Amino acid sequence: MFGVVALIYLIHERNQSPGKPFGQESQENQCPGGNLKLDGGEIKAMNEYDGLLFLHIAAPDKTAEKVVVFDYCSGKPLSTVELGK
Repeated sequence: MFGVVALIYLIHERNQSPGKPFGQESQENQCPGGNLKLDGGEIKAMNEYDGLLFLHIAAPDKTAEKVVVFDYCSGKPLSTVELGK
């Protein structure tokens, strides 16, 4: 459900400024960054938007997957969505 909401939000934001390259705003405002702590597993996808880093992670044993949203500057996890298999 969270993924669908995030996708709708991204499409909406993209349509608000069609002439601006995707991701340009967040690249202009980059911060020094923080360290990310991951429990292990395989990163299947990674996206950054508006100061947020979205990681799609598969468990090491491939039995579960999740999407973790991090604050791009601090590296702190803000939200986790467990995905069903």
